[in-house]
Amino acid sequence: MCIRDRCIYGLYYHSRSKSRIVVTPDLSLTASGFADSFDIAEGHADSLFLYKTIALTGVVESLYQNGTGHLVVGLLGRMSAKVTLDCYLDSLHIRAQPELKPGDKIVIKGRFTGRSINIVLDQCIIEK
Repeated sequence: MCIRDRCIYGLYYHSRSKSRIVVTPDLSLTASGFADSFDIAEGHADSLFLYKTIALTGVVESLYQNGTGHLVVGLLGRMSAKVTLDCYLDSLHIRAQPELKPGDKIVIKGRFTGRSINIVLDQCIIEK
């Protein structure tokens, strides 16, 4: 039991301890290209990108605070895409609401954690 607890703690510690600022992204993509991969083959895209750190270049669609208080940047995919990208900003590195408005072009780095209704990137840092 003690070994199991240490393994679980080790996995949790290593998954949360890496700063997204100093971590080199595993992939660099455009927001529309990333969204397209889910339109074409969602299962394959999930297995390819899950838990990878991804740098996305895209255009801001929205910036809002969700019900739990997290700042979320919505990125535009293709206009006809069925999926949208929600990037949850890392609260440890964002002290104030960033000065973004719809139409701004940005580079944002975060970890792809899966899909609910939208494609979700967590622990995001705006690199502009």
